Amino acid sequence: WNWMTISASKNATLTLDNTNMTMDGTGTADNTHAIYFGSNNKLNVQNGSNLTIQNYKQDALEWDGGDGGYNCNITGGSTFISDNNRSGFTGTFYVTVDDSDVKVINSTGSGSNGSYFTIQNDSNVLFDNNSYWGISAWRIDMSDDSTLTATNNGYSGVWTRVLNVDKTCTLDVESNGKKAGSAATNPGIFFQGNGQFKSTIEEGANVTIKDNAGSGIYTKQTVCDLTIGSATITNNGSGSVNENRIGAENGGGIYNIGTLKLGKGVTISGNTAKNGGGVYTKGGKVTINNSTITENKATGNGGGIYAYGDTNRTSGNNTITLEGNTITYNTSKGTGGGIHLANANQIMTSLNDTIEYNEAASTGGGVHVASGSELLMNGGSISYNNAKVGGGIYHASAKKPITLNGVTVKGNTANSGAGAYLWASGRSEERRVGK
Repeated sequence: WNWMTISASKNATLTLDNTNMTMDGTGTADNTHAIYFGSNNKLNVQNGSNLTIQNYKQDALEWDGGDGGYNCNITGGSTFISDNNRSGFTGTFYVTVDDSDVKVINSTGSGSNGSYFTIQNDSNVLFDNNSYWGISAWRIDMSDDSTLTATNNGYSGVWTRVLNVDKTCTLDVESNGKKAGSAATNPGIFFQGNGQFKSTIEEGANVTIKDNAGSGIYTKQTVCDLTIGSATITNNGSGSVNENRIGAENGGGIYNIGTLKLGKGVTISGNTAKNGGGVYTKGGKVTINNSTITENKATGNGGGIYAYGDTNRTSGNNTITLEGNTITYNTSKGTGGGIHLANANQIMTSLNDTIEYNEAASTGGGVHVASGSELLMNGGSISYNNAKVGGGIYHASAKKPITLNGVTVKGNTANSGAGAYLWASGRSEERRVGK
């Protein structure tokens, strides 16, 4: 075969032990791969070895689409670099990076396509400036002070079905979506999800998701189940890094249609979208505890949070449960500066949340409750918010109740209904709630 530099036959193993090896595809034919795996092969780069593959028109590591069992083990202080190839890893590889470094940069296609990555023991993995997806993987597991960086990629920095990051690790996803043509391909992290496995970013993990063209995190399927204990998700969604200025349609910080849990180490700030500048959820099940959602912007509705009730979803979905959160200084050019509850069957329960200093150009500076949605708040504050109508709360229909128990409502401003504006039985009713 004349379209690869190295061909691995069935059950073959290639091991680099304390070895430096460079493969340069400059001048090779356009159809040439560097290393081509045939069946049940292993590549071991170990004991301080360095493997660099560069300048191939095709892939650095390529599988034949056969019966699996393709393993890449980069261990013991070793380094693997793929630079200016079509892709670094193409196919269903099981990649273990242990106390080692991997760099996949400047790919003319995606950095990887479909592999399983285990990154452990103070390893450092970089996917930077790849033309399409950065690291595209079926599963990513990180542990023991390891770092994964995905930056400056044409589409999303990370595409995965399963993502687990332990509390000692660092995940940095920045400035991705440069060439993407839609809001579905320009997020920082594109989370496909899997019905069998849940994903967790542990509290204490050092996670930064910022300056991506689209959503910071974009969930694709209703089976997505993601828990985030710690993350700073900031300045996503504006489209400023995209060559055609394509940003986030919905959910500048997070777009969710599955199950989402956010913990006390999460800050969502400075993000932008048409709806849901901070968080957008459609028909999902969302729990947010002790998080900070601040200074996000919606050019439409829901500056901080936009929750859309999906009438096609089963009971138990269409819920958003908040406790101890700070939702402040968010703005919308439409309705719901802090929170917008939209459509029938959307239920929001709040305990001791601070919803303050938000602003909507139209209705519901603090919270906008659309027809058919429900709001139950115990404790907390809806204060110092501003809107044209319903400075604190705007309630669009009496079909479903709003209930406030021990909630502080003060200092809100509006032309009508500074504290709350209630619309009932086809007519408007301005009722003073607070000041």
